[in-house]
Amino acid sequence: MHGLRLRYIEQPGIYQPSPVIKVAPVMFLRSRYRTWIRVETPPKDYELPHDGTKLSAHLTEVQKAATKLLCQVNAVLGTQFSPSPLSMHYEDEEAFDPIRGMVECEKDEFFVVTGDKTHYLSPEPSVPHCPHHDWGKSSTVGGASNSGPVLNRSIKPRSFFISTEMHHCAHRDVASAKASQITTENRVRCGSRSGEDSQAFCEIWRFETHLCCRTCVFEEVCTKADVFHLPCQPPNLTKKQDRRKANEDRGSEAEWTSQ
Repeated sequence: MHGLRLRYIEQPGIYQPSPVIKVAPVMFLRSRYRTWIRVETPPKDYELPHDGTKLSAHLTEVQKAATKLLCQVNAVLGTQFSPSPLSMHYEDEEAFDPIRGMVECEKDEFFVVTGDKTHYLSPEPSVPHCPHHDWGKSSTVGGASNSGPVLNRSIKPRSFFISTEMHHCAHRDVASAKASQITTENRVRCGSRSGEDSQAFCEIWRFETHLCCRTCVFEEVCTKADVFHLPCQPPNLTKKQDRRKANEDRGSEAEWTSQ
């Protein structure tokens, strides 16, 4: 699987500190004896840009570096590995236990498993035109987070993206759900999680608290959990729901007519 080594830095400023996030591609290989090997290619790393217009170029640069690393691994081992999806890893308890999705190796340094993706960020949300990227719009419909809008890249709360950016989520219920603690009682309903008991449900909570779940590599994993529901739905799911409702309506009408 692809992955990232990630360093979170609290950079001092004149008026307030700001977050700096640096990443470097890694590969996770599982041997025939079911042990895991991590492969890295130091020393180059890639800084998440504060200028939102440069995010796409950053994601492309990291993707190229990760793809090059995969090619190097295949060349050295004489293999043709294709990275497995993250969801498949979470469904395999034996594989997941030693290599969880997100592991803190030391204070503010993490290993993030990204599966067949090369970054923990997607270029854009899987659900377009959601109003909850903007705290003001979310507030208008009564869903905004109680803490107020995040207007600057922040370390308290840890929010790299800010209100109005499409990678930011300002929804109150989503923030509450992500912060909810994993417990012995709810762990089965939470599904496989990287966190221990009493830690937050969100896989990347320790370095980011307001990322839009629809732009996160863990989206498919987290939305499978019984305890986690998002206020926005992908277009294909919405269409299925509309068809289901139409079928139910036709069924009700047929039943009413037969009576």
